[in-house]
Amino acid sequence: MKQVKAYMQEYLRLMVLWSNALHIRYAPFTHLAVKINSSIAIDDDLKKAILENISTHTYVRNTLIGYVLWEMLDKDEISKISSLPSPYEPLIRMYEAGGEFWIENGFLDLYDAAGWVEGVRTDKEYYEGKESFLTELGE
Repeated sequence: MKQVKAYMQEYLRLMVLWSNALHIRYAPFTHLAVKINSSIAIDDDLKKAILENISTHTYVRNTLIGYVLWEMLDKDEISKISSLPSPYEPLIRMYEAGGEFWIENGFLDLYDAAGWVEGVRTDKEYYEGKESFLTELGE
């Protein structure tokens, strides 16, 4: 499914851009909100609900926690750093479209309801300077 790949690649591209804006090492599955506000934390009950009820894939659950933390940030705090869009939005859209991913032995594989879609690159160099991957979807 073309959109699952485009959403994941857009997420990775935005994570590169946000890592650069924050002057931090690129780590595509880190909780960026904590890099902006180190005192931000998710409610224990909500975290437990995510860990127990959402997907069996650790990275999916981890990115959902990252998304919740991001949404907890003060929007003025974010805008002082960059006008970039939320890095998590494409990932959430991928999940809504039925996509998931799995990382094993350094490879990121994408899945949809029908099964394996394909692998995508995660290296920073590949995404630097790229235009939005969502234009492929007409977005």
